[in-house]
Order: sequence, then structure tokens, then C-alpha cells
Amino acid sequence: MSNRNCRRTAACFLSLFLITSLYALLIARAWASAAPSVTNHARRYKLPNGLTVILKENHAAKVCAVQVWVKTGSANESEREAGITHLIEHMIFKGTKRRKTGEIARTIEASGGEINAYTSYDRTVYFVEIASEHLDTALDVLLDAVQHSTFDPVELAKEKEVVLEEYRRGLDSPQRQLFKALMKLCYTRHPYRRPIIGYEKTIRSISRSDILSYIDKWYTPKNMSVVVVGDFESAHVLERIKDLTANFPQRHGATPRRPAEPPQRHYRQKILRQNVKQVYLDIAWHIPPLSHSDTPALDVLEVILGQGKSSRLYLKLKGQQNLVHTIDASAWEMLDSGLFSIDATLQPDSVRSALGKIASVVKQIQNSPVPLEELRKAKRIVEADFLFSMETVSGQARTLGFFEAMTGNMKNSDLYLQRITSVDSEDLRRVARAYFKPSNMSLVVLAPKGTNLTFQPEEVQRLFASSDLRANKRKESQQTGVMHAKKLVLSNGLRVILKENHSLPIVSVAAVILGGSRLEPEGKWGISRFVAKMLTRGTPTMTAQDIALQLDSMGAELEPFSGRNSFGITAKFLSKDLARGISILANVLSDPSFPQQEIEKVRSDMLQTIRTKRDRPMAQLFDLFYATLYRQHPYGHPSTGTEEAIQSITREDLINWYKKMRDPSRMIISV
Repeated sequence: MSNRNCRRTAACFLSLFLITSLYALLIARAWASAAPSVTNHARRYKLPNGLTVILKENHAAKVCAVQVWVKTGSANESEREAGITHLIEHMIFKGTKRRKTGEIARTIEASGGEINAYTSYDRTVYFVEIASEHLDTALDVLLDAVQHSTFDPVELAKEKEVVLEEYRRGLDSPQRQLFKALMKLCYTRHPYRRPIIGYEKTIRSISRSDILSYIDKWYTPKNMSVVVVGDFESAHVLERIKDLTANFPQRHGATPRRPAEPPQRHYRQKILRQNVKQVYLDIAWHIPPLSHSDTPALDVLEVILGQGKSSRLYLKLKGQQNLVHTIDASAWEMLDSGLFSIDATLQPDSVRSALGKIASVVKQIQNSPVPLEELRKAKRIVEADFLFSMETVSGQARTLGFFEAMTGNMKNSDLYLQRITSVDSEDLRRVARAYFKPSNMSLVVLAPKGTNLTFQPEEVQRLFASSDLRANKRKESQQTGVMHAKKLVLSNGLRVILKENHSLPIVSVAAVILGGSRLEPEGKWGISRFVAKMLTRGTPTMTAQDIALQLDSMGAELEPFSGRNSFGITAKFLSKDLARGISILANVLSDPSFPQQEIEKVRSDMLQTIRTKRDRPMAQLFDLFYATLYRQHPYGHPSTGTEEAIQSITREDLINWYKKMRDPSRMIISV
């Protein structure tokens, strides 16, 4: 493609985005003075039997989310019961007095819905997503299951084998083994130390009578919340729930008696060696429960330290020195004392250097104020993540249910956002000093067999010690303003789909180009993914770091993707940042520069992803499956590419393939 044609294509992209910006800016203006609230129009009811019901009408689309939150998780189990909460979650859908085995899922799926569940340390959640015309069916099925499951012994024996297979798969996952070891090291008494799935011995030993006893203690109306969000009439749904739970089985109930975890007063470490290809590392410090006033500051600190490519840990260890393959920070806030962790994957010879750099980043947070612009950026990311999670009715139900179950009041979801805005630099320094002490620190390393990776506890404590010493010194109507999707075809053939939805002050964009592995040239397997990853790695006017900094300063997301038939970019912005975000998206799509330095970074990451599959039997299984199914078709090649192919791809290959694929007539942009 000539330079002139390249410029013409870029101009077409920019013209398109100017048009879509005008549409989307209307959304931003409509929200300019509105304060987002997840509890806006949500109503909470307490039924005579003690059951909590939360209803929120949202008529943006004819869909509903129904969730049943049970305030029990693996932390309520005794040592002998380990894994019983998770096993019950599997068994709940296996049949009731009214519905035979398999009928629960078939009834929901026949109505076009989806049904599922999950178990955590502190809660178990059962949920259905379904068209609003079938909401009554969803309520009937879900409430029947959590009240009247029969726990048939034959089905129990079968389901134990399913859970045991899940348990064994976990043994093949280095990340799961690392996390299991970390929790056991950090918690000496509290039940958080046990894996949610339990152990093979306890899973096999659980009987039907054990399950009925557990149900009698925890599956009571007072210990449950029903959350419904979507297109419905509240009065009808409330009466329906009352009818369906009027004869809730009489159960005794119980009060949780979890042993308190004593304060950690000494540094702990554990080094494991297994058949893995890289080092998996996790550092953790104890932090207070979710309800504590320090939670907002810890969440902001998580972003500053380890979320995004402009976070301090990423810049220091990945961007500047490439000491790690991946690095992240996470604040695990739970009902009781949680953990703040920093986890990384890297090569054995980089561990000592990486630990030193991590320590220096932590000490900098403890000893120096966070610049105002960095603080604003982090708070905006937390706000954006929170709002993005509420894009769907399921997300809104999940947020309402979470705060009700975990804090006792759904309105704490709004209070949380308010507290985020008030976090200041001194709060960050204070919590970093209070919790990131060597005496409160645990380190777990999972290394390849045969590596001579050892260090004395004193060695690690010295890296973090100085910081320890310093430390001691909107109005929403029934009609939500959703317009039907409109499709435009521009003169260059590019298709644009526009749909307004004023229920949240956010905008999502997807730019999809025909391509993917189906159209990869012979021997260049993985080039589609390679190109997709390079789109956000620089333009003539912005470096990769410039792009990351601008996105993070808005709390925005810009994620490349590549599949079997397409590739492109998805984006998400707060409405107030749309013009700026769209400008960045237009730039990276129309004029990626494919800088050689970034190519080598992406190549290194892709090669590491390919090598990591050697630690994941399931990934190897899928590669073998597709290679067998598609022997003479590009679908048979791994979507990640092969080591040989990725090594052989040049900058010219990337540029030429993208020029061939990005003709506007091959592209759809949805806003």
C-alpha cells in the first residue's frame, strides 16, 4: 500500500471517529451532572421469614438477572467438612422433589437462559441470566433448588468424581499450587488456610447426612438474599418470591464461629520445586477485613502498584528492565482479615533482582507522597472498574448482592465510591507503612526442579526493612433512554453500529477486522495475535508508554484481541473522557508504527506464553484437539502460534499483513 493510500485510510478512520464522537458525546453531556449510584431505584425488603429481597428495575433491555446469595463459604466448614460447601454448590442443581436430575438446567436453557453458581471463602452464589418474559421460570427453578434439593445418594457419588477431577486438575496448575501454598503459609488458624475445593480425603468422606446437616446450619432464610435486576415490575416479582418461599423448610441455623487469625509477628517464606518451566512468586501481607475504613486506600494502592502498564511495578520490573514476564498487585479483601499480594512470573536468575526492585517500589510508596496526577489517575481507574462492572444487569445484581452479603448493607456500594474519591496521598503512605512490614510479610516461590534458588529469611527482610523502621517513627426514569441500534455504512465501505444507553456514564467500543488465524500465511502462525498486540505499542506521535499513561489517567481500557476469524481492539471509557479516548483509539488503528523495540517485547511475551503451556496440560490438550480436528486448515494451528513461527516474524511481515487486512470494507466499529 502506498503512503498516499495509507494516509487516505487513516483519514477515513479519523472521519469515522469524528462522527461517532458526536453521537457518544451526547451521552457524556447527559451524564455530566449525574452522580452514579448502583442502589439508585434499588429496593430492599425483609420478608417475615427473614429472607432479604433486593429488587432493581432496569428496562434498558428485556433481560433479567436473578441471584441467590448464601452467606456461607468454605470458611464456615470444620476441618472434617473441608470442601463440603463447594460440593453442595455442585449438588444443588442435581434434582428436587419437583424436578429430576438434569431438569433444572434443561428448564432454564429451554427458556434461552443460563444457570450457574460459584463458591468462595465467605459466600455461595447461585445465578440465572434470562429473557424477562421467562423471569417467573427462573425464580421458580432457582428458589426450588436452594430450598428443596434432595441430594440423591447416587448423584452424590457421581458428583464427587466430578469434583475430584476438578481437584486433580488444580494439581496441574502452578498458579493454583502457588496460591494454595500462600494461603496455608499466611493463615495458621483461620479456615482461609484450607483450599475452597477441600482435599481428596475429605471430599470422598462427605456423606448425604453431612450435607443435610450443613444445609440445616447455613441455608436458612435469615442467611440468604435474593437479588433481581432487570426488566420487570417490582410488585409482581416481590409477590412471586413471597409465594415461592412461603413454605421455606424449617432449619435450625447457626452462628459462624471461625477461629481468629493471630497477628503475624515474624516473616515467613516457603520455596517449592516442581516440574515447571519458570518461577512463580507471590508476596503477601495481612490487611483488615472488607468493612475496614482502610479498604478504599488499599484498593487505590493496588492500582498504583500493579494494575496496568503504567503502574509502578510494571514500569520498574517489566518496562524498564524486563526482569519479569508478568507482575500484578491485588488487594484480597474478605469478610475477615485478607491479604495484599504482589505476584510475578519470571526466570530463576532474575528472582533476587526482582525482589530488590519490588522492595524499592514498596519503600517508595511508604516514604514519598504519591504525586497528585498519579493519585487522580488511580482513583479514576478504581471508579471506572467499579462502573464497568455494572454495565450489565448481572453486574449490578452482583454488586448489590456482594455489598449486602459481605457488609450487611447494599448501600455501602455507594459509600465505597464516595470514600474512594476522598483517598489522599497521606492515606496511601499511612496504610503502606501500617501493613507492608517485613514482620507481616509472607513469601512463596514455586521454582523449576533442579534450580539452586535459595535465600535466607534475613536476606529478604533486609530488602524491606528500612520501610519498616520508617513506619515506626443520576435521576433515572422507567424509560432509560436506550435507542435501538443503528447501522451506518460509510462511503469507504466501513460499517458502524451505534446504540445509546444512558444507564451508566460509560462508553464501550469494539473495532473488529476480518482476519484471525484463518487468514494467516503459511508458516506465520500467530501473526494475527502478534499484530493485534502491536496496535497499542506505538504510533508516530505516541510511544507505548504514552498510550498506557493516557489510558490509565482516564481509568480507560484499550485491549487488543485476536481469534480464528477476526482481530481488533475493544475499548471502554468514562463518558466524560470519550473524546480523548476515541482520539487514542483512532490513532492506534489508523497509524500503528510497529517499533522494533516493542516488537521484541511482544515477541518475548508471546514466546513465554507458548512455553508456559508446557505447565498447563489443558492448554496442550486443546492444541492437540484442534490439530487433530483441522489437519489441513489454519484452525489446526495454535492460536498462540508456534515458537518457530513467532521467532521468524519480522517487522515487515507485521506491517504488510496489517495493511492487507485493514481495508475499511473488512471492518465493523460498534459504539
